[in-house]
Amino acid sequence: MDNKKITLLFSLVAILFVIVLFLLYKNYKQNIINDYDLIPTSVPQPTSVSVIATVSQTANAPETNLSGSIIIKPNPSDPNKSDIYSKDYTSGAEKYFMTINDRIYKEGNFYSFKYEYKQGYIYLIKDTQNISELWKYDSSGNGTKLYSDFSGFMVSNNSQFIALTTNKNSVIITDINGRVLREYTGSQIIPSNDGNLSAETFKWSPDDKLFFGRISLATQTQGIFKINVSDWSYKIYDTSKLPIGMSMDINSSGDKLTFDNVPFMFDVDTANAFEKSKTKVSLYVYNLEIGSTKIINTSIAKSFHPTWKNSNTVEYDDPNGTSRLTYSLN
Repeated sequence: MDNKKITLLFSLVAILFVIVLFLLYKNYKQNIINDYDLIPTSVPQPTSVSVIATVSQTANAPETNLSGSIIIKPNPSDPNKSDIYSKDYTSGAEKYFMTINDRIYKEGNFYSFKYEYKQGYIYLIKDTQNISELWKYDSSGNGTKLYSDFSGFMVSNNSQFIALTTNKNSVIITDINGRVLREYTGSQIIPSNDGNLSAETFKWSPDDKLFFGRISLATQTQGIFKINVSDWSYKIYDTSKLPIGMSMDINSSGDKLTFDNVPFMFDVDTANAFEKSKTKVSLYVYNLEIGSTKIINTSIAKSFHPTWKNSNTVEYDDPNGTSRLTYSLN
């Protein structure tokens, strides 16, 4: 076979090879198209709106715990139910927590709610004909009414008791189901019967044995009362001469206070003005039983936010940094 015939033969083979590859590619492409054609036309395809809804539902996955502030809104599917959201007021972010089977929100007023969340139950105030009712809701959103006609409440740490205050300055201790165990009249809590003073809930001890409340004149802490639920004894401490500001804590044994003298501030402008004032701030420890006061640190226009780490150790903000410091009274 001469060279011309050999060249012609290879050319024909090359052309056939290219044709085969083209046919294979065309068939593969058609199969892919056919696969997409298998999607039923009756099934609606996602739109940009449904994608946004999906993202929103993911963002609103329920919290497993609850802390900070909450707001309550109407449930979009049922106006007789309410949705609870936690709210971060720094970022403005809201996080869905749960739905309760009750209309507890006020129309057009989705405000921050006073609440307690203990051992899987959320305790909320429901206003009914201008009377405050305390309700307890389980994880399924089912509610039980516990008490009515009161001004403030606080559930003990281990969910054994509830402390309530009334507009007449009575203090009531109930069990966790709202059954009254003990009531202290306004004249017992505030012996002077000063109508300008009010009794407020403040703190339970970690073991639920002691309850502490404030006797206040507006924002000023005029006194502390302590109730021992073991024998129902109570004691009143006069703090009217102390420069107690907005940060205060009482230790678990109920014999010492820690506080600073930063005044109450309710808006950013006031807080900024105080910071620029360069006011000296002192951190105090006060012995309620013997009436002694000790200054343990100072700052310039900065709150210490003190808390008791244990009965004799105070933890507070570093006045010169961002960490937390401790001070032991031992």
